[in-house]
Amino acid sequence: APKESKSKPAVKSDDKPAVSSSATDFLDTLLSGQSALLGGAGPSANKQQQQASQHKKEKIGYKGEYMDIGAPCLGPLDQYRPPLTGNNYSYRLWNLWNKNSANSNLRIIIRSKIPGLSPYIGPVVPSVKLEYQTSLGAEQCAMSELCREWADNILRPSSTTLRYRIDPGNGQVLMTQKLKLNNIRQEGLVDHGADSKGNNPRFDPSIQLANLHNLMSELRSLTAGTYLVAHDKKSGPFCRLYAAGQNGEGDYDLHTSYANLKGSDTLPHPIIPWKPIDFDLVTPWHVKNSRVPGTFEPPRKKKIPFLDN
Repeated sequence: APKESKSKPAVKSDDKPAVSSSATDFLDTLLSGQSALLGGAGPSANKQQQQASQHKKEKIGYKGEYMDIGAPCLGPLDQYRPPLTGNNYSYRLWNLWNKNSANSNLRIIIRSKIPGLSPYIGPVVPSVKLEYQTSLGAEQCAMSELCREWADNILRPSSTTLRYRIDPGNGQVLMTQKLKLNNIRQEGLVDHGADSKGNNPRFDPSIQLANLHNLMSELRSLTAGTYLVAHDKKSGPFCRLYAAGQNGEGDYDLHTSYANLKGSDTLPHPIIPWKPIDFDLVTPWHVKNSRVPGTFEPPRKKKIPFLDN
């Protein structure tokens, strides 16, 4: 059925032509805009201009805001105590155990904080990767870098790692990668071949967690106190455990050791080998210059006179 029109019909007169309401509104808007353009604005416009100029002079500083946001797996937020003013530290309870061993559960409390929060992707953890061979491609991430990114990501549930590949020569950001926990794990399992020393390290979280469980199990048998665990290449599969000395026994004075240090006594800077290029990663620079990762710049085409003629 046709809809009934509620608009009133225009009333015509013999003396004056018919003028619709829309045309009248348009004429009023046009006249008011013309008067404002010619300087005929009233006191209200001058007041607005004064308020705008005063607002520009005032410097408004950002004093922070309270963020009542939590990961979905944390449950109701009213069950947690808010952090102190100016801090965003959080304490999480983790269970680490061996599936093949009974009564091997370890309850560990880890303190961490969230570096940033994005309204689009949630909590973010930044990671910086320096690139020294930008003309060839992006360098492969070392196993230590992948371990750090994986630990930073898993300790903050539902977070995203933002890896910034930066040229240290000019500080330019070459590429930004958004990585989840599974992306970091898959990257560590890729076989890039053996290095110059014949080693072919891969990042396997199951092996690293097993080593951590063995270490924590041994530390649990010690008496309560303050300890320092150190590990380097020289220690191999073992770790060095340091404990606080009693009555000043075994103290190491750092200032005394470096007070009489001379420049001639320092060791020369070691030669750091170039890291291999990741041939599977195509950077925006490769796309712009139509280059294949890991290849040199092609030679310029030379013009041959008799062919050009």
